[in-house]
Amino acid sequence: MKTPRRRIPRATTRAGLVVAVWLVLFILVGGVSSAAADPAGGSLPVAPVAPQAGAAAPPQRATPAGAAERSEFERWYEALPRVTLPVPSDGAAVVIVKFSDLQCPACSETYVGYRPILAKYQARFPGAIKFITKDYPLQPECNSHVMRPLHSAACDAAVAVRLAAKTGKHDALEEWFYTHQALMSPATVREVASSVGGVSNFDGQYAAALAQVKADIGLGGLLGIRSTPTFFINGVRITDVMTPQTFDLAVAYELRKAGKMK
Repeated sequence: MKTPRRRIPRATTRAGLVVAVWLVLFILVGGVSSAAADPAGGSLPVAPVAPQAGAAAPPQRATPAGAAERSEFERWYEALPRVTLPVPSDGAAVVIVKFSDLQCPACSETYVGYRPILAKYQARFPGAIKFITKDYPLQPECNSHVMRPLHSAACDAAVAVRLAAKTGKHDALEEWFYTHQALMSPATVREVASSVGGVSNFDGQYAAALAQVKADIGLGGLLGIRSTPTFFINGVRITDVMTPQTFDLAVAYELRKAGKMK
């Protein structure tokens, strides 16, 4: 069964306010060429991103793809829009950005399913792939784009993982959250931040880390993020959850396009 994706309702906004918000975000984020107002209100997608409602879903593969399957995938993938994201590539040929919520089941599914594929290509092509996670917790306490509560501990978990980066235990804490979502609450997040992430003085460091989380949320709002996970693979926006096999095809496509593999 396909894991349900987490979607957020759109908020209605006056046109003047929409333009003002876009201008502020445009200045803060930089590197984005243009934007268009969402006629229904809410976040502002970056041109040429268009809502993908009604678009064909990615071809889903349970086995390694042959020539016909790869051709089908490429027709689908090449029809998707590309945007420029204000993230550094550090010389990587393939930059993958994931907007994620640590309590989102589909985010956990892609975390587990895509990790060995990334490891395979990173080992084969050192430095060619850069994977960036952006926080987009679906919780109104820290994300103003969310109109109703979906997750009770997503904001705190995002903060905890950032604080664990200071102790060198970021990866261990991220894995714990993704694989123990049923146990997550504001209280358990703080407990595990200490026991797994080595975080001390969680509350004292909370405000500064939350500001970093909100910076990711601001970029997500500018890009019109409506659900998690949302991926950008070299700027190609993917809102449907891909099987690991389809994700593998996307990474391989971008490596071939960059001349890294045949």
